[in-house]
Amino acid sequence: MTTPSGPEPERDSWLEEAECVDSAIYAAVAGTHTPRLDVAMRRLSTAANYSRLSIASSVLLSALGGPRGRRAAAFGLVGSGVTQGGGDLRRYEFQE
Repeated sequence: MTTPSGPEPERDSWLEEAECVDSAIYAAVAGTHTPRLDVAMRRLSTAANYSRLSIASSVLLSALGGPRGRRAAAFGLVGSGVTQGGGDLRRYEFQE
């Protein structure tokens, strides 16, 4: 709830604490030397480009999951398409 003088002090305090935790976690992760993990995450990120992981998991679900797997795969692909389409529309909106 907002008071006439601004947001409630409790909310400000909570947000400040959350920002401190976020900054501390970021600094700890950024300052940690993890060359093997960096390589693995880079490969995973590359594999995720163009929804490759979603498509691969949908293929596996449809091949091995029976009727429920095929239905889940179809829903997953539709969800990926909608998400991708929304991202594309937003990109075009900002380019104009």
